[in-house]
Amino acid sequence: MNDKFSIVKIMRVVLFITFVFFVELAYGQSKKEQIEILNYRIDSLNKVMDVENNKFIINKTQFEIQISNIRDQIMLLDSNLILLKQELSNKQNELYSSKISIGDKSMEIKLL
Repeated sequence: MNDKFSIVKIMRVVLFITFVFFVELAYGQSKKEQIEILNYRIDSLNKVMDVENNKFIINKTQFEIQISNIRDQIMLLDSNLILLKQELSNKQNELYSSKISIGDKSMEIKLL
């Protein structure tokens, strides 16, 4: 009876070890598959990040070009403003000279 009990006990242990081994094996394969899936997801996310990073770089470059163009336009407007102010000053001087000339002519006419 004791031998029969020992054999059953040994068989149960062997069965349990076999069960644990197969569960570990199946679980290990499952983990391996999960790791492969996660690696695929990481690769996909890296590709998405690369695309987004490239878009960002392109947008940043375009923005910097626009800023440069706006600065150039501001400088051009400033130089045009300076020229217009000089032209206005010249016209004001001409007008003042014309007023003086008209005043002188007016005095001559009065004297005549």
